[in-house]
Amino acid sequence: MKRFTTPAIVLGATLVVAGCAAGTAENCDALNANSVFQDFACKQGGGYEERLALIRAETRAKVASTQLTAAETAELQAEAEVMARDADVLEDRLAGLNADLAAMRLRIDSVTARNDSQRAQLTALREELSEAEQNLAQVQAAASVTPEQIAALQGEIARKKAAVSDILGNMGVVE
Repeated sequence: MKRFTTPAIVLGATLVVAGCAAGTAENCDALNANSVFQDFACKQGGGYEERLALIRAETRAKVASTQLTAAETAELQAEAEVMARDADVLEDRLAGLNADLAAMRLRIDSVTARNDSQRAQLTALREELSEAEQNLAQVQAAASVTPEQIAALQGEIARKKAAVSDILGNMGVVE
């Protein structure tokens, strides 16, 4: 009997040691227990409790990560709303500036047209003044000119010079 008992004890001890080795948290899955010995080892060695603690820790970490992600999402959403409001304000300012720019362009075009018109008048008056001065020189060169004709030509020249000065003054040009 002694012989039978010793191999049984050795076999039993081997199975217990093998079961204990299988009783780690990684190997203990209550849904997929491979043998009675592994199940026994997981129960006795605390493998099931360790696995449960590991699963709970992983779950807490995932919940915390999800909460962090939700907080980040809310923060990003708030930033996006602020940016949208800022964009609306900038668009309104841009529209106002574009309207101001269009009004300035109209004023510039108006002043340019007025200046072009005044330049044309100035050119015409200068030509007339030049003609009047030439006529005066011709009249003075001729001996048969009366003092009244000379005075009339000088008056016409003075009026044209005054008109040229007025136009230049309106244009802001000092001659």
